[in-house]
Amino acid sequence: MLSFVSNIDLEKIINILLEPSVALTLGIFTLLISRNSNLSTLARERLDKVYHPLFLEIEPFLYKKVSLNDINAFLSKYYELENSHSLLIDPVLRQEIRWLEKPSALQENKYGYNQWFRICDQISKHMTNYVSKHIFLSAAFLIGSTTNNIIQKSA
Repeated sequence: MLSFVSNIDLEKIINILLEPSVALTLGIFTLLISRNSNLSTLARERLDKVYHPLFLEIEPFLYKKVSLNDINAFLSKYYELENSHSLLIDPVLRQEIRWLEKPSALQENKYGYNQWFRICDQISKHMTNYVSKHIFLSAAFLIGSTTNNIIQKSA
């Protein structure tokens, strides 16, 4: 038994065991990098083609009391983007826009909140999520600064 153990080359065994683990580790690492790269590209496309143009339309009316006449330009832009980039639009935003078409959508609830504010939340969320993930700023900082600007402008 002892002669069998002495015949085993320990270095050879370590090399045999390490080679698959190194290959597996590199493979997993490569998959993670390529996956994040693809998600980043999609997020950037969503931002460039849908959410930034919508944000530019919504910005003058962000979290303000509005009428349907006030937001006609925003709705026109949304429907134009929905026709050309439907797959890039979040289904929740799509549903929020559909609810906006109801006559009671702009009526405020007891907390002063209405359907328009929900749409503002959705678009702002997509903007801050992208910026915070890809420019490494905290979302809380961005939301706080946006809220402070809105409060200062309305005061």
